[in-house]
Amino acid sequence: LQALGLEPDGLEEGPGSRLAADDSGQTSCPGVWAAGNATDVSAQVMTAAAAGLKAAEAINADLVLEDTRQAVERARAGTAPVPAP
Repeated sequence: LQALGLEPDGLEEGPGSRLAADDSGQTSCPGVWAAGNATDVSAQVMTAAAAGLKAAEAINADLVLEDTRQAVERARAGTAPVPAP
């Protein structure tokens, strides 16, 4: 994580430290999400699983937005793929 510029947020929680992330799990590094015990060292299984689900939803939304952005750029450039009949 240090190679990506991610460091623990300095808040010690019980036996370890955590990564700073927003409610969806997105970190300060674009394209990197964290969930579960990486963001809440005291999270039990259900809490960690719920955080993973929120992160997965955010990742999916980010990928859809990126695909849409690229498709719009291709369409504006006249290089959009021709749909199959």
